[in-house]
Amino acid sequence: SHVVVPDGGDFWHVFDRIAEAQSEPTAGPGLYSQRKVMEIAHQAGLKVLLDGQGGDETLGGYFRYLPLQLRDRLASGDVAGFFSLLGPVSDRLGFATTLALAFEPWLPRAAVAPLRRRFGQGKDRVLSRSLLALPGGSTPRPPAGFGTAVRRQMAFDALQRLLPSLLRYEDRNSMAFSIETRLPFLDYRLVEFAFSLPDDQKLDGLTTKAILRRALADRIPGSVLERRDKMGFETPVDLWLRGRFSSEARRRLLAAGPLHEWVDPDAMKDALEDYLAGRRAIGLQVWRWLSLESWSRQYLATDPRVTERAQEAVLHAGRHRSFVEVSREHEREMAAGAGA
Repeated sequence: SHVVVPDGGDFWHVFDRIAEAQSEPTAGPGLYSQRKVMEIAHQAGLKVLLDGQGGDETLGGYFRYLPLQLRDRLASGDVAGFFSLLGPVSDRLGFATTLALAFEPWLPRAAVAPLRRRFGQGKDRVLSRSLLALPGGSTPRPPAGFGTAVRRQMAFDALQRLLPSLLRYEDRNSMAFSIETRLPFLDYRLVEFAFSLPDDQKLDGLTTKAILRRALADRIPGSVLERRDKMGFETPVDLWLRGRFSSEARRRLLAAGPLHEWVDPDAMKDALEDYLAGRRAIGLQVWRWLSLESWSRQYLATDPRVTERAQEAVLHAGRHRSFVEVSREHEREMAAGAGA
């Protein structure tokens, strides 16, 4: 069996290596589990892996597409279809969330922003004054060249919002262990075919990836095929951070450093304590604060390209070292640092 359950014993070491390998802050804890998979595959001598990236964005695998079905039914005048689907989608996502997402284009922006701030992850509640003072840019929106809200959102997720970052994360994680990943769902012919399909071939009521389920019905066990409890590459980070790693999380986030140039430490401390006490479900945001802290500590607080050296004594005003001499000294310093 190749079932492995990480216990988090190496969490902070892997966490910092992720920031180093990605060379940028990351969006969520799925990267930890993905990196562990690559590590195990490397230990087993594997060089090439197949991966399912792109299936959700092209075949309608995310539950957040369901309220967009409702929006499309209203836009087309299918009021009966709207109400027939409203109850099932509300049971899945919650009534308020379903209505807010379905009616978002027709709601005043001034009404939507406070709701997101109150019930969402609270991204803007902890921003520093210097960031809040910056002029706001335009919010990326789904492209207009697709006929329905569902299809526009899928194109947005595939081309801008989600997939580019997910592919970059995977590439950096896999290459860290000399593994090549191949993505059959992103074969351009399959992508073009998927976007040519009517929406109801991909979303059939509450059934996501409907056409894929039908296509594989004689190859996949029913217990797998009929699952509806979709989740990401889940990692028990909430359990770890609220338990044995809570002190280290506090230390990293509240220690003075570049992070506090972008995040207000007092507001973040209050939100962090609410999270650690279980009063707020903002684990994704806490991951992002920690990721930003790790990245900024490694790439801004100290520059890994700069080798620390003692002040050189000037023995003669006319003595200048050649480029070759400086290069050789730099090579010696780098070699000594690598061996330390």
